[in-house]
Amino acid sequence: MFDPMSGPSGYKEARRLLGSSDSPSLTVDNSPYLPNIRADLFPDDAAATASSVASVAVSVLTSPGGALEGKQVDPSSCSVSRVSGGITNALFRIDIPSQPCGWNAAPPHPFLLRVFGAEGMIDRDDETSTYSAVCSFLARRREESCEDTEGLSYHGRFSNGRVEGWLDGYRALTAPELGVPVVSAAIARSLAGFHAMGVPDGLEEVHDSSSPGGCWDQLETWLRQARSAVFRTPVDEERAAALNIDEVAEGLQKIKEGGSVPTSTEGCALCHNDLLSMNIMMKEGSCDAGGSPSIRLIDFEYGGWNYVGFDIANHFNEWAGGTDDGRPDYDLFPNDKQREIFCAAYLDEKRRIDSISAENKCEENDNALQSLLSEVDCFILVNHLYWGLWAVNQASAEGCDDFDYLLYAANRIGQYRALRGY
Repeated sequence: MFDPMSGPSGYKEARRLLGSSDSPSLTVDNSPYLPNIRADLFPDDAAATASSVASVAVSVLTSPGGALEGKQVDPSSCSVSRVSGGITNALFRIDIPSQPCGWNAAPPHPFLLRVFGAEGMIDRDDETSTYSAVCSFLARRREESCEDTEGLSYHGRFSNGRVEGWLDGYRALTAPELGVPVVSAAIARSLAGFHAMGVPDGLEEVHDSSSPGGCWDQLETWLRQARSAVFRTPVDEERAAALNIDEVAEGLQKIKEGGSVPTSTEGCALCHNDLLSMNIMMKEGSCDAGGSPSIRLIDFEYGGWNYVGFDIANHFNEWAGGTDDGRPDYDLFPNDKQREIFCAAYLDEKRRIDSISAENKCEENDNALQSLLSEVDCFILVNHLYWGLWAVNQASAEGCDDFDYLLYAANRIGQYRALRGY
């Protein structure tokens, strides 16, 4: 038996130890880690994929420290269904019946198995430790507020993915629903609550709160990758060349030197950075006394220390959608009033969390609102380049057969150019 480990270094140490151990798993971040098993996906054989996914899920869940530790579960008795909506990852719902396990109790809640994508673009040690910490923080918050609702949960990791809890009764929003006033305000409050979390203990090196927002380093990294990217077909090579990445680099440098966007540490928090409609879950038929729906933010794999203004700008850009067909509809982008309502709801929740007195002068509140709106507007352009470059690199790594990343890149970079006026 090895001592439990935590944080990104725990996963690295577990891989080292298990390389010379007969044990199939170790406990990292209070959950099983099985680095030597993987879920195999067979594009032309759904049954083989389901079998592999079920086997891996059962191995993780029944390992020491797992949610089903000590239970006898036959993987062939599990129901596996593909979950639509993921671009970066492949997602599966796992239902485990009670009878084949010999249980007298009701069957456990369903689980979500995530097979990682975007290989090389996301540090999965950092990301999984962050996800585990976010789950723990949000669970404590629900307990403190006596909130009797389901939340995110982390159940363990394997070589190329992890197992999470399933949000029963929740569904992902659609892009047009982001503009529904009560939904938008609820999202704003949830995002303010997430930003209030701060950097989790043990992850200070991953999310350095003394550094500038991470979008700048990420943009530079993706820019270098895009400039040297190689594509799978001659047609894709031509489409990528037409994007004129050198001009994108020049535009990015002008934005940074223009002084309109922050490049220091001011205005930063632990941000989601990918708050599109599919990463926002709403509980069906759930509204509080004020008509506000129950909202859960999910999928924090692009999360990190960044500017609050960038995070909100990213969400506004995602109102246009496009992650299903590569074609954002910018007629859906929020107008001035919609952006103001969102930011006002965000600041109201931030003040509530910070316990700022309601006696603040209206003028001070107005100044905070206008300041946030201005910062968000400045990051709209930056965010288009951010996801445009991401899409270029995804096209290089994964091709455009399953999703036309280069079409999406052309639309995001094209919108940046349209807003810049050239």
